[in-house]
Parts: sequence; structure tokens; C-alpha cells
Amino acid sequence: RTSYPVPAARLWTAVSATLQAEGIPVANSDRAQWRLTTEGVEGETRMAIGILGAAGFTTRYRLTITISPTGRSSTLTVNAIIESSEAGQGQWLNVTRDYPRQATGIEQWFKSRVEAQLGQ
Repeated sequence: RTSYPVPAARLWTAVSATLQAEGIPVANSDRAQWRLTTEGVEGETRMAIGILGAAGFTTRYRLTITISPTGRSSTLTVNAIIESSEAGQGQWLNVTRDYPRQATGIEQWFKSRVEAQLGQ
């Protein structure tokens, strides 16, 4: 959670502009609740070699973004969910607990982009 000395409406505009500028598709947007969720943004693909052979794994992340108005300022909460899927399987598994540093890095990166939109 990060506090900004701006009204929630201005922070919402900065978040929306950041999503658009970064090409991150929005899955659900609820301004009345100050909440956005994104579609999955594809990450790297890796090969894993095991006893049964080789398999390719693709990762992606999704964001849940919440703004909490607090008078003349607002709090921004960004939660990154990292998912992985074996190539060709189509089923995505939440692997965030296996990659906590990467999830934190994505969250911090997104907040820095919002701050750039705010001119901070």
C-alpha cells in the first residue's frame, strides 16, 4: 500500500493511463468500488527437463488494483498474481508463492509507472 497526496479520481486516471500506456488489458473495472483487475500479461517461456521428457512452461501475471480514498489523499494497493501453464495445456496455476520477489518487483514497477503519470 502506498499513499499519494491526490484525490482518488486523479489516482484512478493515472492508473488507467498507466495500464493503457503499458498495453495491459483490463478484465474488470469498477470505479464505484475503486477496483481494477487485469487480463494476464504473458511473461517468459521456459523448458523443464524431467524423467518423462521436456516440457515448456509459460508464465503470466495479472494485477488486482484497489484505490482507497482518504480525504484529500488516496492509497494505492497493487497485488500481482503470477501464473504458470504447461505449453498446450491451457490451465493456469497460481505460482505466486514460488516467486514472491518477482511479484513484489511487478507491483513496485507498476507503482513507479503510476507515479510517473502523476508527475511524482
